[in-house]
Amino acid sequence: MTAAQVDHLLDEAQDYGAINAIYFEGGEVFLFYPLLLHGVRAAAARGFDVGLVTNCYWATSHEDALAWLAPFRGLLSDFSVSYDHYHWPEQYG
Repeated sequence: MTAAQVDHLLDEAQDYGAINAIYFEGGEVFLFYPLLLHGVRAAAARGFDVGLVTNCYWATSHEDALAWLAPFRGLLSDFSVSYDHYHWPEQYG
């Protein structure tokens, strides 16, 4: 997907008029960080509530987590972490 395609989809959602929230999820959205950031900014600029779902693979330290998340400050209405038994480290069983 390209930034232009994201913009087109957001324009269609806005024109539809009944959509008030946009979520970025499925797979791991942070794998495409520049496109994710573009999409979140574009959705927020159009007035949507914006959420995203991530497994936080990128948050290997407190400092890394802050660096990755800082550009999203003030843009997100919801931030969800996906976590299940299939993705636990072995020591947590």
